[in-house]
Amino acid sequence: MPTDESGLVHHLGYADSLNVAISICLTYTLIFTCVRIHLRRSSFGADDVVVIFATIAAMVHFATSYACLTAGLGKAYDMIKNNIGQLSSTAVASAVTFILALYIAKIAALVFLMRIQSKTRNPRLYVVLIALYTILGIASAIVVSAGCPSSSGYYWNIAANIDSCPGEEARWQVMTALDVISEAILLVLPVHLVWSLQMPQKRKLMIVITFWTRLPTIPLSIIRQTYTSHLASSSSPHPVDISLASTLVTILMAIELTYALISCTLTTSKNFTDGFSTGFGMGHMPGAAESYNLSAVGGGSSSGGGTGTGSKWGYRSQIATG
Repeated sequence: MPTDESGLVHHLGYADSLNVAISICLTYTLIFTCVRIHLRRSSFGADDVVVIFATIAAMVHFATSYACLTAGLGKAYDMIKNNIGQLSSTAVASAVTFILALYIAKIAALVFLMRIQSKTRNPRLYVVLIALYTILGIASAIVVSAGCPSSSGYYWNIAANIDSCPGEEARWQVMTALDVISEAILLVLPVHLVWSLQMPQKRKLMIVITFWTRLPTIPLSIIRQTYTSHLASSSSPHPVDISLASTLVTILMAIELTYALISCTLTTSKNFTDGFSTGFGMGHMPGAAESYNLSAVGGGSSSGGGTGTGSKWGYRSQIATG
């Protein structure tokens, strides 16, 4: 760390780290979305469209994060306090777009699950959940931003915003709780999906594990909230630089959102699921562009030991409907 003429040590800040983190997250988001579009080009569906919308929303979030960087985020607070109004405006925009993009990614997972079983079960549950998640996303974005004008001070200076943005820490706690609960529901739904499939329990477990690649979003959300709570206690006994601390929150938001979007592609990639010997996800039969097949999970129920089109696309599983 550099020192001034008096010998005091100054923190260089996290501006470079923020720039690198946003750039990496942006790159991975675009790569995985493009890979998904390429893999699904012959069976493009509603879930793919939703993923594209989630990616666009994520691009807006990354743009606002870059705007925060330009406004001084990542530098020591004393260096940017004269430009705090602009930084606060972009910080609010970054928080709102993060939440909206995150919930659109969740909705993409719901649409994917609904598309899988649309031919065998009533999709009413998923329609209700999609509507609920839409409401939760919009409500969460409103909760964290309502009544917090940029003119009143830096948005992430939670400890100093008691009057200008009351209950800001509690708002983020509610947002994170809803985030974790909604993710937990997405982890339970695949169990419900395979419960009535006629296949060995081991293969059911493998399918569930494939969907559970999105599990890390829960600890990422909790870690983000932990660092957010630090912003509410930035006074005594151990004061922190609010700009530097909020930079870490911004980085964690980018990481959480990026992984949520990546997991949407991982759970639909045939190459990925083939690694679990399930053949689940990308297999489809000609003319079945609007539905997925649960492939290669029927065990010995298929006659002929696996010939014909099954060698390329796998066999459709048998789903008990009664």
